[in-house]
Amino acid sequence: MSWTREAAAPNSTVAQAEAPRAPPFAVRGALLPAGDMDCFTIEQRAPGRLLYQVHDGTGACVQATALTVFTTPDRPQVSAFVGGCLLSSATNNALRRPAGRYVVCVTAPINDTGALDYFLTVTAEP
Repeated sequence: MSWTREAAAPNSTVAQAEAPRAPPFAVRGALLPAGDMDCFTIEQRAPGRLLYQVHDGTGACVQATALTVFTTPDRPQVSAFVGGCLLSSATNNALRRPAGRYVVCVTAPINDTGALDYFLTVTAEP
């Protein structure tokens, strides 16, 4: 799977989430400055399981990161995870989801220094 860099445009809120992408995809991002949040829109084209993970590019954990997933910018939170290895297949978040748009946001709730590099990988299974 190839990856792209996080867009330079603001993406720190659900409403500012980057343009929709269909899985599978990977994005390289950085939480900078401290308190930053990066939001990405997922276009799930068919019902299935959404799987997402925050890692360092080699599959290792990025400590102190958190994921929050929303159904759409105007709908409530679906799930949230705090911890280093955030592979959703190991959680109830990997339940089947209907086709539609989802927004996933990466944050570092205890990061007070900023510049926390990460990769977000998103895949889908039938």
